[in-house]
Amino acid sequence: MAVDKNGAAIGGITFKLPFALREGKLIHISEVASGKQPDCKCPGCGEPLVARKGNIVRHHFSHESGGSRCGEGAIHAAAKLLLHQGINKAIQQNRAIGLTWVCKTCLEVHQGQLLKKAVRVVLEAAIDKFRPDIALIDAAGKPVAVIEVIVSHPPEDEAKAFWVGRNIALIEYRIESDFDLENLRDLNTLRVTSVNRCLAPRCNCGGILVPRNRRLYVADVPCWECNRSMKIACGEDRDFSIGPHDFADADVELCRQKGVIFQFKYSRTLHGKYRACVCEHCESFIGRYHLHKYRYALLSGEAIDGGRICTKCKRIVLPVI
Repeated sequence: MAVDKNGAAIGGITFKLPFALREGKLIHISEVASGKQPDCKCPGCGEPLVARKGNIVRHHFSHESGGSRCGEGAIHAAAKLLLHQGINKAIQQNRAIGLTWVCKTCLEVHQGQLLKKAVRVVLEAAIDKFRPDIALIDAAGKPVAVIEVIVSHPPEDEAKAFWVGRNIALIEYRIESDFDLENLRDLNTLRVTSVNRCLAPRCNCGGILVPRNRRLYVADVPCWECNRSMKIACGEDRDFSIGPHDFADADVELCRQKGVIFQFKYSRTLHGKYRACVCEHCESFIGRYHLHKYRYALLSGEAIDGGRICTKCKRIVLPVI
């Protein structure tokens, strides 16, 4: 892929290179004056760079020749070196680096510590037949995590299976713009694309307990018959409203703990019985077609987390309330 004087074109997106290699270390465009910089080299191909610091385009480095074939290599190399420099500095300073990612298994945001076990960081370490971009090594000299920088090519399935089999965390950091490079300058917290770890709790069967994406609401409203206070409940499941007639047994139990009374009532409209909220004083009920009238009161009432469900046995685990 060719690179013009304004940046690297990768997959139809033009990247502005904000870093250059000088005396073995990456420096930022803000650290040099505008113009030719013979001692500043491209991280990908080693060609001299020019610092372009005009008033229109955001400041960046470009190749002195006006073009190069390094393309993705410059972006990928810069990201690897930034990670290596930042992690190595944190290890020397005995400083933690937070790790944040959206889990692809449970879809929750997980947080951890990148250097919880690592005492050393290595560029392109040979681990079996694989050479990850970054390897984090523990005190026993064993790899505990690897980081792969992704510009256009994600890790192969064989490599992913290898890291899982060795119980080595695979951390993927995807570069989608040069701003993702800028975010690697100060490694206090590393927000990555994915980690082959799910921190959600486990079920007794070994399955993962993922959020149900269901929220229940309980509110006190006046009974339409006796005008005394009664408790009613409804819920939301993936942005869809549900009533007591749609509740699982776990939902019923949660609402009963909050004082809601349910009974199966006959509906002349539906010619059948269904679960409804009942007044404890006169046993009148609010039918499914009238529950929407109380939507504002319900959404203003008490919200209850719907708990978690096992991905394997489908058991529902309720929150402690």
